[in-house]
Amino acid sequence: MIVRVVAKNYVKPEKVQEFLGLCKKLVDSSLKDEGCIDYGLYQELENPGILTFLEEWKDEKSLDQ
Repeated sequence: MIVRVVAKNYVKPEKVQEFLGLCKKLVDSSLKDEGCIDYGLYQELENPGILTFLEEWKDEKSLDQ
């Protein structure tokens, strides 16, 4: 069973660039994990301080690892 995760983050305006830098490493690393189908970070256009991770995993075991 495919597992999907939605994780919304509210970031202070002065911390958005720092957060994006940290997240790039997380996304790049997670995409290499076995069982990861898709993993992305999306930034709202109207409010750049709202960033949402959308993850898709092969199964719950893959997500847990």
